[in-house]
Amino acid sequence: MKAIVLFCLVLPSAVLSAEPVLIVDTVVRGQAPAATIVPGNPAGVPGGVAPVYAPVGADTSFYNPAYDPAPMAGAPAAAPPTTWMAMPVLQTGNPMGIAPAPGLQSAPWATQPMPGQVPGGLTFGAHSSLQPYRLNAWTGRVEGSFLPRESTEGQLGQLGVTELDIELEFSGMFMPGWISSFTQIANFRWWDGPDSLGTPGTGLPAQAYKIGWDLELASISQGGYSAQLAFTPSLATDFDSGIDSDSWQFDGRGVIYYQYPGMTIALGAGYWDRVRDRVIPYAGLIFKPDAIWEWQLMFPQSRISVFMGNYGGNSSWMYAKAEYQVEAYDVAIAPSVRDQVEFEGYRLMMGFRSETLQYSSFIEAGWIFSRSTRFAGPTPGFNIGDGFIARAGVSF
Repeated sequence: MKAIVLFCLVLPSAVLSAEPVLIVDTVVRGQAPAATIVPGNPAGVPGGVAPVYAPVGADTSFYNPAYDPAPMAGAPAAAPPTTWMAMPVLQTGNPMGIAPAPGLQSAPWATQPMPGQVPGGLTFGAHSSLQPYRLNAWTGRVEGSFLPRESTEGQLGQLGVTELDIELEFSGMFMPGWISSFTQIANFRWWDGPDSLGTPGTGLPAQAYKIGWDLELASISQGGYSAQLAFTPSLATDFDSGIDSDSWQFDGRGVIYYQYPGMTIALGAGYWDRVRDRVIPYAGLIFKPDAIWEWQLMFPQSRISVFMGNYGGNSSWMYAKAEYQVEAYDVAIAPSVRDQVEFEGYRLMMGFRSETLQYSSFIEAGWIFSRSTRFAGPTPGFNIGDGFIARAGVSF
């Protein structure tokens, strides 16, 4: 099982871990399939650019998907002179006669925003996961995970985990050619066990917290290149018996993207401030061969998705995902004794996600394995047995 995940995760980065979900979602959100110019926009005016997808059985000789790593992809070019903090003009309507995506319903491409939606917001359909930033608006995310109790090494007892992750992101123009994104992070962990840590009177606390801020800058594509820089300070502790230097974590990442016809290649690195500090690759490729499949072969998280159709106004996807994750917390393991604990593991999951103009949701389940626990101090670490994991979340 570990070999399968290593194949999915390590192989892409060989040719070429901050929280993995942040970087992958941002990478994908920053892509958008470029339109093929067809009659109805004879001059190829940027304001008329919109995704074009052929219905099943139609002549697709004109279809040549391309991917723009610029978060502003799909928005009309700003007329000079560029004004700081200026909002791009929303292109609405269907000036190009866009063909519907596969499914029971036509995807409302480039339609007028729904009540409460900010202009320049999200769209949905066969490529709805390739979404631009939602400019000058807040985006909220709530995700939860459940890991049943599994045995630990050394007869320490069993450990179960319940997770709740909350994010609130705001994106806007920072300067000409750059977009800034500020994300507030609040994570909660409930630990059920183990019974002891090898010494009487020791054990993990019942609950720990992480409060952080992800500060990101992303550039618009220039000559096929774009970049992303981010700094993520956070406070990860149980807030018991005070806070020390191990409670603070300072992560960072930098990624360069290059656009090829039909794919985008990412090459970068990230720094994870944990018990054992890590410099890991943020690398791989995002490949969309057609209007159905989406391949995100990235490290530290990869995902392969297939479009299932539009049902009841929702764009539906099925996917498989592999992920490498490490998180750490500074906690009290005994009265007046604090130590920093680190959890490392691999996840392999399958799931479904649904997206609309305003909201998206997912549910997934799978297997978590090769789990280990490490302490910064003299407390001995231990391994955790492989087990089931279930997750669900919503974005709005």
